[in-house]
Amino acid sequence: LGAIHSVVYAGLGSSALRSRIEDAHARVVVTSDVGYRRGKTTPLKAIVDEAVDGLDFVDTVVVHRRQT
Repeated sequence: LGAIHSVVYAGLGSSALRSRIEDAHARVVVTSDVGYRRGKTTPLKAIVDEAVDGLDFVDTVVVHRRQT
């Protein structure tokens, strides 16, 4: 596949994620719509959307839907 696995702690925000996406020149990003920690919901898809905004080389964002 040639896939690179990179986990980014959601608390670091979109700039840290964007930096890793740019470094890997990722064409596909995989995320969940939300994450849960200590009873709180984190909007992961929104963080990814901000990170990939304007990156022409990102072709696809695959989203695993956890929130109903």
